[in-house]
Amino acid sequence: MVLALSSGSVVAQDSDFVKYSGGLPLTRPPAIPQMRLRKARLFRTVLRTAAAEGPNFNGHYRTVYWGCGTNCIDWAVIDLADGTVWFAPQPALSCWAPEEPRDLDWPDWIEVQPTSRLLYLHECEHGFARGRRTFDIRHVYEWREGKPVLLRTEGFTVEKAAAR
Repeated sequence: MVLALSSGSVVAQDSDFVKYSGGLPLTRPPAIPQMRLRKARLFRTVLRTAAAEGPNFNGHYRTVYWGCGTNCIDWAVIDLADGTVWFAPQPALSCWAPEEPRDLDWPDWIEVQPTSRLLYLHECEHGFARGRRTFDIRHVYEWREGKPVLLRTEGFTVEKAAAR
């Protein structure tokens, strides 16, 4: 699958979010993130702040990310039912794209919906390399048994915006 950018916005070519219905919604206050892991203790403020905002993914989960340098994020998923925190094994990277059209409305690093177990992670395949686009690939994950399972990786194409 290829995503097309047209008239300044990203247009998904499928309805995957609907196909992957999410878990049960949270019916009580969010659990405080567990601090058993060293990484959780290092990022406790960002984890606690995100958890307090409530679920944004798969019924009772919260995705969160924070910067780890130029064109880099670390990210995690918090289970707000019990406070368990899953951390991505490696950071996500974007490209330095000085020639990217300014009117394009690129997606955020991570796309999720409260009613779906599907997670999109946008990256640049070449990491810190100078590229033509900020993101040129999208990893599509399904949340299963407390972790993301990669379903596929898709590329982006840029369609020329209509002349104004």
